[in-house]
Amino acid sequence: MFMIIIIYLCFISMGLPDGVLGAAWPIMHRDFAMPLSAAGIPSMIGSFCTIISALCSDFLTKRFSVAAVITGSLFLTATGLFCVSRVQHFWLFCLMMVPLGLSGGSIDAALNNYVALHYKASIMSWLHASWGVGAFIGPLITAYFLERGNWRNCYVIPAIAQTVILLIVISAYRKWKSPKAADKQTKPIPLKEILRVPGVGYITTAFFAYCAFEGVTFIWTGSFLVTVRNLTPPTAARYMSLFLIGMTVGRIINGFLSYRLSDKALIKLGCIVTFVGVLTVMIPHVPGVITAAGILVAGLGCAPIYPAIIHSTPDNFGEDKSQAVIGVQMAAAYLGITFVPPLFGALSSVTGLIIFPYVLALLITGTYVMSEILNRRIKCRFSL
Repeated sequence: MFMIIIIYLCFISMGLPDGVLGAAWPIMHRDFAMPLSAAGIPSMIGSFCTIISALCSDFLTKRFSVAAVITGSLFLTATGLFCVSRVQHFWLFCLMMVPLGLSGGSIDAALNNYVALHYKASIMSWLHASWGVGAFIGPLITAYFLERGNWRNCYVIPAIAQTVILLIVISAYRKWKSPKAADKQTKPIPLKEILRVPGVGYITTAFFAYCAFEGVTFIWTGSFLVTVRNLTPPTAARYMSLFLIGMTVGRIINGFLSYRLSDKALIKLGCIVTFVGVLTVMIPHVPGVITAAGILVAGLGCAPIYPAIIHSTPDNFGEDKSQAVIGVQMAAAYLGITFVPPLFGALSSVTGLIIFPYVLALLITGTYVMSEILNRRIKCRFSL
């Protein structure tokens, strides 16, 4: 139980900065003298570095240990966030995305594989709910400081939280070395070999689409609400928090549903509910409460998708391959986060942000289709 609490705290601290950029960018871009459409650039840099570290997660956890990877990642994240709160130039802000990205991929893959191997689906869902707690608090912190004209403190609070969690992890360092927590001491699996595993292509595509959905939502919801729905930046930040509230509450509920429903059923249900929420956001000229409800429903639908895909990985591909496959999944996820938000920014500079919900609908449909193809391939494989 003590280790579960530590892992939950790690995920809470990881979630804190995730929604800050999207919520604060309508103000931040003025200080950096950058256009609104430039939000995708720092996101792209951080995500590219995350891809590299995610692909290295299998090597790092087997060469060192899960505890070493987590400790190093938390240190890099805390340092990067403190630096972000002090930078005065856009290029320095982008530079700080390098340590933040490098720290994110390895700790994400290592912790997710650790839980997928050693705990039930309910623990995995509640783990990601704890991330949602942090991601929900992030925009609220942002709204508080935006009202006081200071976006920089939005990054100081997550940095302090990361430092505190780092000290807790260091204090419990030896507990990560217990036999139950230790990863299987097999050699790292080459990337080209993992990519040949049947079904990996489908799940990586699904992860690409789903995390592109999250990336566009986090980065552009605030701007969409300000420019298209004519809300103030603080109000838009609060609306953005509804997506994270829905995701967090949904993952708590999902933890109980996982006792009744399979991972595959939860993924399908989540995609359908998310699509309904996006359709609601599409409706023009409606009271703000309708748009808010759509954002909340979309968050509820997203709740089971990520944890259910991760938790099903050992069953779908084998425990001996799970760390490597999860690393590839994370890399595919951050490829979506890396390229789709800036592409959306470039597209919206031509079409306007009115296309925001339509792009989200396309991405969640892609997630559903790819996961269903994988499920049918696996079903056929086991029936042979």
